[in-house]
Amino acid sequence: MFRPFFLLIFLSFLLLPACERETSFSIQYDTIVPSTNDDLYAIAMHPTGLMLLAGGVGWERGILLKSNDFGRSWITDTLVSATLSAVTFTANGYGRVVGKSGIYYHYAEADDSWSFVRFPAWDNLSSVAVNQSGHTLAVGGSAWENGHIWQISPQHQLLRVDSFSNELSAVCFRDSTTAFAVGYGIALKTEDMGLHWQYIDLHGDFFTDVCFVNEQRGFIIGAGGLIARSDNGGETWEVLQKPSIFPGRNPGLRAISFNSDKVGYICGDKGLLWKTIDGGLHWQQADNLPPINFKDVLANDTHTILAGENGTILLIDN
Repeated sequence: MFRPFFLLIFLSFLLLPACERETSFSIQYDTIVPSTNDDLYAIAMHPTGLMLLAGGVGWERGILLKSNDFGRSWITDTLVSATLSAVTFTANGYGRVVGKSGIYYHYAEADDSWSFVRFPAWDNLSSVAVNQSGHTLAVGGSAWENGHIWQISPQHQLLRVDSFSNELSAVCFRDSTTAFAVGYGIALKTEDMGLHWQYIDLHGDFFTDVCFVNEQRGFIIGAGGLIARSDNGGETWEVLQKPSIFPGRNPGLRAISFNSDKVGYICGDKGLLWKTIDGGLHWQQADNLPPINFKDVLANDTHTILAGENGTILLIDN
């Protein structure tokens, strides 16, 4: 007779990940108190060191916070009518902000200001990426459905909107023409700045973030715990950690950021912060952070910043 005990042992072997989480560690951090209790969803840093945080409350308001001292203090830069979900900068200074109801802002470095563009589409946008020539991709959706990808010209004209059955949550450029977008059970790749998209053979999770450390190494993570890595520019993906199949045990991975080929962080729900120093093969879990649902993490050479619900900002010295 095949007893349930042996079935559980068998399943546990199936769930053993290729990457490992080793012993936990305590991390030193400072709690930064901003001028808002709104949820904070995204962090970005301009090449000059200017940092921005985007957040808000539903369709009630959106907020953009600014820091000129590497995250140690923040002031309110912009207030709008709905949540700002994402902010990004390129190495040459292009900036974009997107949010609910089709909110789209672009940054003018000459006068340090943001300009709003009202497009005819009113989709909820959750992530934005821009390449070095100013070509922009923005993705979103709602309730796990109604996914869309906006393609926006450097002159801020909406060139096309591609629709998908599943919600999309994150997008990033690998280089000037190749980009990746992920979402609810869906992962996509384009090699022509968004004119055509092809499906990536990854399934079984709500993919929440995608990033490339360099033109060869990229990562995709999921709310259920999936971690996938590519070492050939996104041609193929190796699943380092499978998502959990047990209800209530999903770690809630939300965002990933690297400050080198080796050192990176993943943040998530209930105070989750994982760190790797070997390019994602092994991860350590911080055991002393408050049980906050973190939404984004940004790692640079000197600091790592965590942002999350209720205006939470944590600053970690690297």
